[in-house]
Amino acid sequence: RLIEDGQVLLLSETFNTLLHGRILCDLLPLLDGRRSWNDIVSALAGPHSESDVLTALASLAAKGYVVSG
Repeated sequence: RLIEDGQVLLLSETFNTLLHGRILCDLLPLLDGRRSWNDIVSALAGPHSESDVLTALASLAAKGYVVSG
């Protein structure tokens, strides 16, 4: 849930986390299980570099916020 510019609230059954950063606000809505990482990188190609998107995905995965499907 987008809270304000640059902040998004990540909700789950076990925790709630406030995340900061424009890239996360742009990225999280695309993590719906239907898109490949290539699709996500392409969708964000204008405002964010491939490297930044992949780094954000890796960071979310390392924290357990996203998992591969």
